[in-house]
Amino acid sequence: MRLLALLSAALITMALAAQGQTPSAPVQVAPVVEQKVASTVELVGTVMPKRRSVVASGADGLVVALGEGEGDEIKEVQEGDAVTKGQVLAQLRTRTLRISEEAARAVLEGSQQELAELHAGSLEEEVARARAAWAAGEAKAKMVQAKLQRLERLLARSAASGDDLDEALGQSVMAQEDVARLKADYDLVKRGPRAEKIKQATARVEAADAELRRIQDELEKRTVRAPFDGFVVAKLTEVGQWLSQNSPVFEIVELKEVDVLVMIPERHIHEMRVGRKANVRIDALGEHVLQGEIARVVPQADTKSRQFPVMIRLQNPIGADQRPVVQAGMFAVARLPLGARHAARLVPKDALVLQAGTSVVFVVQPNGDGNGSKVAAVAVKPGAAHEGLVEVDGNIKPGQLVVVRGNERLADGQTVQVESQSVSGNGNNTKP
Repeated sequence: MRLLALLSAALITMALAAQGQTPSAPVQVAPVVEQKVASTVELVGTVMPKRRSVVASGADGLVVALGEGEGDEIKEVQEGDAVTKGQVLAQLRTRTLRISEEAARAVLEGSQQELAELHAGSLEEEVARARAAWAAGEAKAKMVQAKLQRLERLLARSAASGDDLDEALGQSVMAQEDVARLKADYDLVKRGPRAEKIKQATARVEAADAELRRIQDELEKRTVRAPFDGFVVAKLTEVGQWLSQNSPVFEIVELKEVDVLVMIPERHIHEMRVGRKANVRIDALGEHVLQGEIARVVPQADTKSRQFPVMIRLQNPIGADQRPVVQAGMFAVARLPLGARHAARLVPKDALVLQAGTSVVFVVQPNGDGNGSKVAAVAVKPGAAHEGLVEVDGNIKPGQLVVVRGNERLADGQTVQVESQSVSGNGNNTKP
């Protein structure tokens, strides 16, 4: 059927040509517009992740799991998986450290109990016992003193020997010393532990706590966690492998935001400002344009190309699968504004046709006899692109209609039939 339609159209065209008539070509048109626009430079670039990290092991050890959990419940982390900040990526063997942790916790608890006992001071029962011992000592000393006095009286009447008196005198001295000792014990018990002992016990608690925290830190080093939300792009180890400290385990990239790296010629570097808006087209997304802003301007040029790295930050759209649409390494085209805004004539990019190496647009003009319209091919010099429109320099005026559909085979002066006119000027949203 399509072949038959093409043959019929060809026969009609030949018949009209034999009669000296040119068939009208159906076209869609759009107006030439004039707007204030900024000069731009268009550069190719590469999508870079906002952050990239090669996550490493914090200690020596044997890999027992790549993921969180135990036994069959472990869901192994693979390349392409989304991970969240703090998620366990790999676990090393920790059995010996777990035993050391239990021992250190027991030592800490014992030290804490000892310190608590010192802070609590002496019990009432201990104070009462010390007071009773002191009282008993005083009673014994009084009894010995009374015996000594009796012997002294007897010796004065020659009723006792000097040896008995010496023995009683020694017992009296010993009794007085016992009383002094028992009173000191009572005062010590009543006053409670010395400050020096409390400080010593406190130091033992702190040392035990430090040892426990050291072991727990060693345990944490053997659990490899994701440093931020992102995606695994490389798995660099396997279960059963022995890792040394700083051995790479996974490579992770963050894609909630991405940077587009472009190289700016040195003549434009002083016009680049952090925060300036920039439009970016990702080749894999077709004609869809994303808006970003300059995040970093690196003040160091490549010594060979004399170009400066500039990073354009983009918010990454989320697709239907809840994953970022823009991926690291994609090809991008960035359009960056330069200088002050200026008045420019713009046409839809579909209005440009290349003929014999020259860009032309077909301007629609009414026929002089009032029957239909014809087109005039006008040579133009294309400039910067602005959201579907292109700056042009040539003999065209704002408000003139140019052909945006059906212009591929038009010729200068050909009669056309305008079927619709673009409202937006970009070939979409047409009206009859």
